[in-house]
Amino acid sequence: MPAPCAFDYAVVRVVPRVERGEFLNAGVIVWCLAQDFLAARVALDVTRLRALDPGADVDAISAHLAAVPRICAGDPTAGPVARLPAKERFHWLVAPLQHRDPDFSGPRGPRGDAGGGTRPSLQDPGGVRTVRRLTPAPARVFLLSPARCDGVRMMMLRRAAASFPLALELRSAAGATLGDVFTFTSGLYFRGKITYARAFGPSWVITPGAGLVEPDRRITPSELDAWARVRVDLEDRRYRRPLERDARALSGRFPEAEVVLLGSIASDKYVDLLLDIFDERLLFPVDFVGRGDMSRGGLLLRSARAGTELSYGPVRGAVRHGPRPPRLPRLQPRPLPERRGVRAAKIVSASKIKRMTDLE
Repeated sequence: MPAPCAFDYAVVRVVPRVERGEFLNAGVIVWCLAQDFLAARVALDVTRLRALDPGADVDAISAHLAAVPRICAGDPTAGPVARLPAKERFHWLVAPLQHRDPDFSGPRGPRGDAGGGTRPSLQDPGGVRTVRRLTPAPARVFLLSPARCDGVRMMMLRRAAASFPLALELRSAAGATLGDVFTFTSGLYFRGKITYARAFGPSWVITPGAGLVEPDRRITPSELDAWARVRVDLEDRRYRRPLERDARALSGRFPEAEVVLLGSIASDKYVDLLLDIFDERLLFPVDFVGRGDMSRGGLLLRSARAGTELSYGPVRGAVRHGPRPPRLPRLQPRPLPERRGVRAAKIVSASKIKRMTDLE
């Protein structure tokens, strides 16, 4: 039996006369981060609508309702918002006027403006609104250590002449997701961190200059340029202040949740600040001790693939340096379809991989 997954949902309501406070439920939107699932179902009861407001514009209301499932499905004909990632589409749909959580000012979430789309407001003649109901606060959240924004691979990505898909996406009007950008920059280690976090709970990425940012948020070259000028060092106020601001906001939003740091606890770039805020709630995977970055990335990917979380221990009082553990057992290679003209993969040493990636 599949394990249960946390999800958010929003009830879609038709409000024909705002000043009277009457409404009619007309659909539901469901979003599940773990399954990357976003869908909506709508149905308008015209008879009940006429009973509330005989003069309601049924055609206009039906058009607004019909747009909701199309946006959820990513239908290109639904406008620019339909091209956003599923998580951003959900937040755009459930925000009545702009994307802002009134009880939470950080960390940074997806951008509020979808870039040219239109959303029915509470005063819209169509009378369609959404009411968001959140699931209980998560028991555990994850913080991912940053990637360098001034390293060799980041310079490759930011190069104006770069023509590979991610570089083109980054230079587009919408930008590229932070998770994709940092995965390209840091390779296996960050790919392991983000895959693991997506499998087991909500996550935020530590960034230079912007505090904690959701991995699905889209960023632009100008933001990367600004981050590249900020040192990942607690002595640099441009880095420390946003990180402290968002960490305190996260602590206030989820006061009972465990906070798992997917990064080196031996680093002085963020551990001490996070300990001051989260104290005993700050945990880390105990199997990280003694492992290098590549080994940690492989361990996280294997755990995510198996659907099994690692064991966690408190950062406070932990042994930050330890003996190197045994190497991970070799995975059985997946069989490839037989094709002529395909050469065997070239074996690359771990030291060369280390030189090719940029890790904080």
